[in-house]
Amino acid sequence: GGTVSPFNIVTNVPKARITGAEVELVVVPAKGLKITSSLGLTNARYVELPTDARFIAANLINLNSQFPNTPKAAFTFGALYTTRMKDDIDVTARIDYAYKKAIYYDAPNSSLMRQEPYGLVNARLIFDFERINTTLSLYAINLTDKRFIVGGYNDAVVPNPGFGFAYVLMGPPREIGLTAQIRF
Repeated sequence: GGTVSPFNIVTNVPKARITGAEVELVVVPAKGLKITSSLGLTNARYVELPTDARFIAANLINLNSQFPNTPKAAFTFGALYTTRMKDDIDVTARIDYAYKKAIYYDAPNSSLMRQEPYGLVNARLIFDFERINTTLSLYAINLTDKRFIVGGYNDAVVPNPGFGFAYVLMGPPREIGLTAQIRF
């Protein structure tokens, strides 16, 4: 015998089919109010797999595997309202929600690299001072402090695990801040 060494299989899938649709809607029901929404649907599937011996022996994907980094659906909703507070001050309030269905971050669709469906809420309050060319914004990103995966690596699912480790990259936690912009 010899020693086992880690390796990756680099190959192309001979045939895959991706279909989908996206719909966007913008409604302005009243002066200063704008509502936006979008829906994206993706149907990505493998139609034919490689037939070389290394690929078959690895048994990493099959015709039912979900494409990496490809949620089947994504939805957004936003509302923005702008009003004039004084002669030279505009105030805008905005809230956004973004939802994604389950996402796998590796080709073998391992459970460690799966992000369950999740939604994020962001908000912003903007004060635009025209006379002094300044904008102040109070913002919150990931307002509900949702924990979610944005990538990673799982060495345990490769054909010959090298070190047997896995890690996930987490999305940013809640962030609350204030920005100032001065226009010259």
